[in-house]
Parts: sequence; structure tokens; C-alpha cells
Amino acid sequence: RGGRGTIHYFATGNGSAASVSYPAVRSGTIASVIAVGASNNIDLRSSYSNFGPQVDFVAPSNDISNGGTLAIWTTDRLGALGYNGLPNQDYTNQ
Repeated sequence: RGGRGTIHYFATGNGSAASVSYPAVRSGTIASVIAVGASNNIDLRSSYSNFGPQVDFVAPSNDISNGGTLAIWTTDRLGALGYNGLPNQDYTNQ
């Protein structure tokens, strides 16, 4: 990268706000900060994702309340340390 440093990806926030939360909001003033919002499977912003001029791109997430029809399946840690805390549950659908 020619001495340009490390890129930092930060979520825009999940409060449905018309402003990007800190530290993602710094993408407008610091070149190494990338603000990432959420979109659903029909290419719309997820209803919970914060938005504003600092958003650099959106990444797939879920959001059936905003017209999407699919949720996101992800791997999970097993047992009590996992997302759902149930034994032998290594996937979660949110």
C-alpha cells in the first residue's frame, strides 16, 4: 500500500439513525476508515442500519422487515460461549 497504513472497517451502527455512529463517522475525514452499512437480499438498506454521507459501502445482512425474504446464516461458537448458548448448535439464523 505504499506506506498508506492499515484500512479500518467500522459498522455504521444499528439504530436506524440518519447519522453514522462513531468511529465509522470518521470515514469522511480519515482516509483509512471505511464505514460499512447493512443491506438485505433485495438490495435495500436494512431498516436497522444507520445511514448518511459517510457510508462507503453496504454488506449483506438480514432484514425481513424491509422487504427482504432471506435471513443470514452464520457459524457460531459451540456451547455457552456461542450466540444462542445451546449445546451442539453451530449455526444461527438471524
